[in-house]
Amino acid sequence: MTSPISDGQILQQIQLEFEQRYKNECGKAILIFIPYSIATFGINTDHQGGLITGFPINKGLYFYVGPSNDQIDIKPLDYQDTISFNLSDIPKTKDITWKKNLITTSKLLQSKYKIKTGIKGILGSNWKSSNLGNSIVKSLAYLLALSYFNEIKFSKNEILNLIQNIEKEYQYCMTSLFDQNIVLYGSEDYLNLIDTYYNHSFYIGSPNTSYKPMLVLIQTSANSKTIDNYNNLYSNKIKFKETVNYIKSHIFDNSNSDVTCLREIQRDILIEIASDMNEPHKQRINYFLDESKRVHDGVEAYKNGLWEEFGYLITRGGISRITNYENKDYPLIPLWTIVKEAPGCIGTRFCNGILNESIFAYCYPDRFEEFKKYVITQVKDKNLQIVEQIKITSCEPHNGILITDTYSKV
Repeated sequence: MTSPISDGQILQQIQLEFEQRYKNECGKAILIFIPYSIATFGINTDHQGGLITGFPINKGLYFYVGPSNDQIDIKPLDYQDTISFNLSDIPKTKDITWKKNLITTSKLLQSKYKIKTGIKGILGSNWKSSNLGNSIVKSLAYLLALSYFNEIKFSKNEILNLIQNIEKEYQYCMTSLFDQNIVLYGSEDYLNLIDTYYNHSFYIGSPNTSYKPMLVLIQTSANSKTIDNYNNLYSNKIKFKETVNYIKSHIFDNSNSDVTCLREIQRDILIEIASDMNEPHKQRINYFLDESKRVHDGVEAYKNGLWEEFGYLITRGGISRITNYENKDYPLIPLWTIVKEAPGCIGTRFCNGILNESIFAYCYPDRFEEFKKYVITQVKDKNLQIVEQIKITSCEPHNGILITDTYSKV
């Protein structure tokens, strides 16, 4: 297991930026690491109360932060943009940016706990992304820093509830329940199963095998804006909500109008409903049904060490996203097709949320270099327009959030 604390280059850059910007303005700084996450099965069903499996990984957001008087001052490492305000005069904003994350978090803690100590810090990541990860990761970093220096202790469940309230205010809707749960409760030693309807987490073990596949991330950082725009255009929350509303108004009578998500409808009834519906509602229901079944099948494959079956199911998930999730024009399909055929690859699908510029794959360790060479060569030979730059790296599960003030400076 490679600890994110061992990633000396990014830590050195963050510490240097912190020392140059704040000099002796802060007390003793701490380092907060919030891992990004990968969902293997059940992707995009969390807004419908679905089951999702996945891992927190050793790529994520670093927050090197110290206490201030009542001032907030935050700068992302690779941005020129900064934000600065006093806790006694928290600004208002309607723009959904990384700044609103901080403003919303500060406002919530101020209203509930009358916090007095501000924070000054630098944000950075060991996985370059267009936005340093999604809003949940950044909100968690701010929440943990402010609560640490104001000596407020929260349980994991309390943090989960606070983040949900912050996200509702930040985006005016509920965001991914998977991301919140996996970061707080995920374990590097297990496949993590999240029941987003009941907010329960389960750990799935696997046999100790000497030939377990490795996790690989394939990123196309140069075209992240194109992919972000596409994801905004095809919002899963809006799509599924439209389908649920359609079912309530066209299929059920008023006595069933309290249905809020597809999870609340029995599987056999959903199958029957889908058979009589037109696209796109039929596609959305089929996607939910397919992913729900893949969760169960994937868990069985994982706990029995059936890696080829596990990988096959992951690839089927990628196919279902294309055929049943209105993603036929998704910009990364040509790259995904190349990865799927790469030597040593047993399964691959599109990442979601934080890593939406990426594809993940499972590859046998002794074939990783062959896998990597094949993908890079094919991308170049096919002259893929969406892939101006490509980064392929191995990746490992991680135990979740890390807060430390005792690590050695690099």
